[in-house]
Amino acid sequence: MGFARAAISVFCMIAACCAQSGPPQHAAEKPREPRSATAKQTPQCASHHTFTSPSLKREMGYCIILPAEYERSPRRYPVLYLLHGLYGSENDWQALTSVGTYVRGMPLVVVMPEGDDSWYSNSVAEPSNRYEDYLFHDVVEEIEAHYRVTKSRQGRFLAGLSMGGYAALKGATKYPELFMAVGSFSASLRSHEDDGRWITTTLAFGKQGSATRRGNDVFLLLAKADITTLPYVFQSVGEQDDLQPVNRRFAQMMRDLGVTYEYCELPGRHEWPVWDTSLRLFLDSLVRHKLLPAS
Repeated sequence: MGFARAAISVFCMIAACCAQSGPPQHAAEKPREPRSATAKQTPQCASHHTFTSPSLKREMGYCIILPAEYERSPRRYPVLYLLHGLYGSENDWQALTSVGTYVRGMPLVVVMPEGDDSWYSNSVAEPSNRYEDYLFHDVVEEIEAHYRVTKSRQGRFLAGLSMGGYAALKGATKYPELFMAVGSFSASLRSHEDDGRWITTTLAFGKQGSATRRGNDVFLLLAKADITTLPYVFQSVGEQDDLQPVNRRFAQMMRDLGVTYEYCELPGRHEWPVWDTSLRLFLDSLVRHKLLPAS
C-alpha cells in the first residue's frame, strides 16, 4: 500500500457538520486540576480490558473494537490507536462519537487506551509517569501480543483529539517507523507556549523555555525529522476553535517541508461534533489513499 509523496492541502467545508445525525455538542475543555492517575472511571465501553504497564508499573485500561468476523477469520488486522483528550478517558470515543458505526464492516481493530492527563509524555515533574513509553511501547506490545493484528508499520494507525491530537503528531514526527498514517484532530499545539497556568503541561514538560519543553515541541520535532520517513498526516480543526491558528501554522510547515498531508477545517469549535466528523473523514482518507481496505 502506498501513494506518491506530495503535499496535499485540502479545506473540507462541510456545512451540515454533525448537526443532523452526530452526537450532541459538549463544552470545550476548561483549565482545572489534573485527574488523579489512580482515580479510575467506571468502564462504559462494551469491551474493556486492563494490563500492567511495565513503564508505569500499574494497571491501565483500554477499550477495544474488534471486527465482526474476528473470531471466524484467521487474518491479521490493521489497528487504529485512538487517543482521548485532556480530562478524558478511554471510554470517550465510544460514548461520544459514532466510531462503532464508522468502522462497522471495516477490517480494522480500534484500540482506545487510557491516557489520564499526561499529554502522553514522560513526565518531568513525576519521573515514574512514563506515559510516552507506555503509549508507544507498552500499549502496542500489549495489543500485538494478545490480538491477531498486523505487527508492522503498514498495519498501524494513530489518531487523537486535542491532547491526543498533539500525541498523534508527536508519534508521526518522533516515531515515524511505527505508524503508516496519523490523524490529528484539533491538536493542542500551544502547550509549549503557555505561561504556566496549565498544571498538566508543567507536570509533563517542565518549565517554560526548558530543554524538556523544546524536546516535546512538535514544531521542532518536525523541523529535524527526516521527511522521507514520515507517515501520511490527516489534520483537522474547527473553524471557530481557538487552536485554529496554531494548527494552520503546523499545516503550513508540513506544506513547506513537503510532507504528505491533508488539512481540513470544519464548522465548529473545540467540541465533539468536530471530532466525530474528523474521525469519519480520517477513515475515509485511509481508504481513499489505499492505506486501509474498505472491507
